[in-house]
Amino acid sequence: MGLDSRLAGFVNPGRTHVYFFLDDSFVQFDLARGAVDPGYPQSIDGRWPGVFTDDIDTALSWPDGSVYFFKGEEYIKYDYAAGHAAEGYPLPIAAMWPGLFKSDLSAAVRWTGDVVYFFRGSEYLTYDLLAGRVVGDPAPIVDDWPGLTESGVDVALVLPDDHAYFFHTNRFQPSGQYSRYDIEAGRVEEGYPRPVEGSWPGLHLESTRGGPRLGSAPTSSRGTPTPPAGDLQHDTQPHDSAG
Repeated sequence: MGLDSRLAGFVNPGRTHVYFFLDDSFVQFDLARGAVDPGYPQSIDGRWPGVFTDDIDTALSWPDGSVYFFKGEEYIKYDYAAGHAAEGYPLPIAAMWPGLFKSDLSAAVRWTGDVVYFFRGSEYLTYDLLAGRVVGDPAPIVDDWPGLTESGVDVALVLPDDHAYFFHTNRFQPSGQYSRYDIEAGRVEEGYPRPVEGSWPGLHLESTRGGPRLGSAPTSSRGTPTPPAGDLQHDTQPHDSAG
């Protein structure tokens, strides 16, 4: 694991689970239960055929049911229904995504409507799904995303509760923080950021010399999983809105 290993994640096409990736491992978060499923973390290599096996920069569900995984200057298209990467990948980002950051993406999220946002460091870009291209130039996150910091984000998700969730973690904040974003109001809600630990049951980020690493969920003194807590105590059943 390198010093720059960061959390990555995406909402699956069926909008029932979130997958979080860090270093060479991942966890499966069940939105209906509001917790990581038993038996995680697991190895990326053992579950995602053809995908980068470690240090994924970001991942993104596409409207056609594909998932795109980005790492460095390359990306891979993954057929989620078939359970394997498409043939001919990886490919260079610069050649296939005109106008997009050419490498080292931080996060990506399909927003409401026909827009995808890509983040890198303190900047973001807007991708128009209908036009099939990036529109405009990179812009500072702090100018257009009230409540988010210029240090950037590592994971951006729109969940079925019609809120967005932004995660940030690095070797200086190994436990991780997240913010809940009110899409309708266009700003981070009051009281954020909050620690990931305790609010996303089972998403346990261990501190190591190289930075955070996915670990097993902490248990109580009786050996039972820590009960769900935090924001996810609401209806997160999937529905058909964009995300």
